Amino acid sequence: MKKIVIICIFCIAYAYSQTTDQISESLDGITIPSQIISDWETVDRTAAIGYKAVITSIASGLPETNARIINSELQNISNRAPSDPAWKNLYVKACHFRRISRMKPYTDRLKRIVFTSHYTMGALFQGFQEGIGGNKCSNYKAGASLCLLTMDNYYSQFKKIHESTAGVIKDPDVSYDGNKILFAETKDN
Repeated sequence: MKKIVIICIFCIAYAYSQTTDQISESLDGITIPSQIISDWETVDRTAAIGYKAVITSIASGLPETNARIINSELQNISNRAPSDPAWKNLYVKACHFRRISRMKPYTDRLKRIVFTSHYTMGALFQGFQEGIGGNKCSNYKAGASLCLLTMDNYYSQFKKIHESTAGVIKDPDVSYDGNKILFAETKDN
């Protein structure tokens, strides 16, 4: 069984949580969450720059094979109006290729990630005790989840594997064989 990579995230706001009603694009059988596409468009500033310029820029940083595919398709749609859906479709394809080239070195290590979702405690290390139990700080808020993020086709999905509405869950630790998870949990009294 493959090892689970451990990442303890102290503040997560359901970044790119995916449900089937949030999927907006599909590429060769791979569904790309709408939140990711929206993020790409924001970061790449497609509204200000336009898809053509952004696609050209992305293609220049892609591996040669993928760049040829994007540039060929770019030539095929170059006479179309900027509002034509083909521009966004090609943009999504270029972004998908960019994502693959950036994530490929890490795919074997990022198959499964365990993390916690809870209020911001303010510390950057495991074992920090302020804000839990009898040592509550002013921003204490009950409610936390132990979550499992899985990567498939370079896109993630996560599910809650344990939830506490009356306390805090933190400091997940996965056994070397990946079969057990140890975590700290406190409940309000």
